Amino acid sequence: MNILFGITTIENGGAENFLVPFICSLADDGHKVTVYYIQGEPTHQAKLEDAGVEIWHPSDSSPKTKNPLKFISSLIGFQKRIRLRHFDLSIANLQPIELIFSLSSLRYRSKQIISVRHNDEFFFARKYLGWIYRLTFKKYIAISSRVKNSLIMDKIAVENIDVCYYGIPQLDIEYFSQSQSQSQSQSQFQFNYHVVVARHEPQKNLFFLLHAFKNYIECCEPYMAKILVFLGTGSETLDLMNEVSRIGLGGYVLFAGKIQDPLPIIASADSLVLSSHYEGLGLVLLEAQSVKTPVIAPDIAPCNEVVCANSGILYAPGEKNSLSAALGEVYKIDRNNVALSSEFMIDKSYDIWRKALCL
Repeated sequence: MNILFGITTIENGGAENFLVPFICSLADDGHKVTVYYIQGEPTHQAKLEDAGVEIWHPSDSSPKTKNPLKFISSLIGFQKRIRLRHFDLSIANLQPIELIFSLSSLRYRSKQIISVRHNDEFFFARKYLGWIYRLTFKKYIAISSRVKNSLIMDKIAVENIDVCYYGIPQLDIEYFSQSQSQSQSQSQFQFNYHVVVARHEPQKNLFFLLHAFKNYIECCEPYMAKILVFLGTGSETLDLMNEVSRIGLGGYVLFAGKIQDPLPIIASADSLVLSSHYEGLGLVLLEAQSVKTPVIAPDIAPCNEVVCANSGILYAPGEKNSLSAALGEVYKIDRNNVALSSEFMIDKSYDIWRKALCL
């Protein structure tokens, strides 16, 4: 089968770290796969090319697809490339690619065009061009029930929506158990800590987390971690640092920046904390559970879909005291009972995705 797989970026990221191996597995199955991406660093390009995947991307790719001129340039470049091509299946991942495929659907032939919706964030033209989406895509894949409900509420689609979760590989639990018990040598930190793995953006609600953590350290027991480690960067990093100083958390919060492989640090943490206003799926929750680290997350979809029984605590969203209490209550969880549900294992997830894509 000749497959066109559109994706906004092939950098490291939650969606990309699942989709790129999945694309490679399709090539390994004997399908002829072409990947089109429009922005970012080509982090996964070598891996895709080693699997025999053809790569398309604009020569003037921009770090921001919301720049209208750059988006139009990407659209024109894409239409030139696909003018003489025929695909049995075209798959659009994330809203910028979804819009490019919609605006180009009359310029090329594809037996089936499917959209994979990973979140419910607005792209600049989405709210005005829903009718084009409805004409273009006859089937949708949503990565959680929240995203499915968003498609229905926005009247983008009401039927032919399959919910397909991300999956993650079965990890070497023995290695990460050793990492947890030998945190000084494995995780590089010489202290106990809670960890946050997130882009420093408004969606992640990190200022709320800082104030909840301040409440927690004022009343936590001596055996409880008094350090909060942030992995990642973003537009709010400097403001977060200033807020840490302003509210007197200078000795309790560490900004570690981007880490190439955060799993050993996650495995050695007392808990992983998520404070987002919303998530498409919350892949980091799956990663933490896979290495037996308890998780703390807001009681919202899809977090309450992926936090397994005995693996974490869901707190009342927006309630600072509830999150503060959860940071203490998490110590009642037996790490030996923390586990990832089998439906999020990558082999089963791939089978579900193949079925939804009729492969």
